[in-house]
Amino acid sequence: MKKSNSKDTTSVRLNDEEKRFLDEKAKEKGMSRSAYIRERALHGEDGLTPEMMIRMQNLVNEAFETIKYADMDKALFMEQEVNELWKSLK
Repeated sequence: MKKSNSKDTTSVRLNDEEKRFLDEKAKEKGMSRSAYIRERALHGEDGLTPEMMIRMQNLVNEAFETIKYADMDKALFMEQEVNELWKSLK
């Protein structure tokens, strides 16, 4: 069975202050208002969003590349630890 890519629209009424607040929060995260509301609703205020997880992985990759030239044993240990963390998030 083919998965549908259609999207449904849900309306939310906001006063001017609420709209400004959401716009500011979305801007801080580099997101549209709609994307911000969707992420907060689906992942919670303190949850790990897919974007945050990608940023974390990219940072770890950069750290690994930097460290492996100085201390390969430490780099391999860090890589194993990160892999364990990813397994626990699944």
